[in-house]
Amino acid sequence: MCKINPLKQFINIAFLLFFTFVFIGCKTTKYVPNDRALLKKNILIYETKVFQEEELTAIIRQSPNRKFMGVRWNLLLYNALDSTSIALKRQRKNFKLKQINFKRQEKENKINARRIQKAKGHGEEFYSKKTIQLKDTVEPNLFLKEWLKYKVGEAPVIFDSIY
Repeated sequence: MCKINPLKQFINIAFLLFFTFVFIGCKTTKYVPNDRALLKKNILIYETKVFQEEELTAIIRQSPNRKFMGVRWNLLLYNALDSTSIALKRQRKNFKLKQINFKRQEKENKINARRIQKAKGHGEEFYSKKTIQLKDTVEPNLFLKEWLKYKVGEAPVIFDSIY
């Protein structure tokens, strides 16, 4: 049985954490244009009037991306996932949903045509119309990457002096 030197283990963990944070630190400004800056914090300087907290929140419209343990995890998650691949997958899923809805609509029409024929065969003028539930194409369910990027992740808040 071999013993692991605690100092060597500590150095390895510290080395790994250091490079992890260096890697993370470089990715937060990945999608910020060169002539713009990521909003890190808001600073208000006023001289005479005392403001209530509600008044200040009404004045400040931009708020920086959230941090946890000094890292903007939501921003990293947003930057890590590729928007074009997510958009392409959404298009494919929407196309499949439209195909499914088309098939369901055809099935509904066939069923209702048979019901009309059956009602006419019995000498009735009334028949109960069958409706089949269509898949929601307006707000479909989000897949994992889409949910992570747009619900959990945060887009970079770029400093704008107009606000």
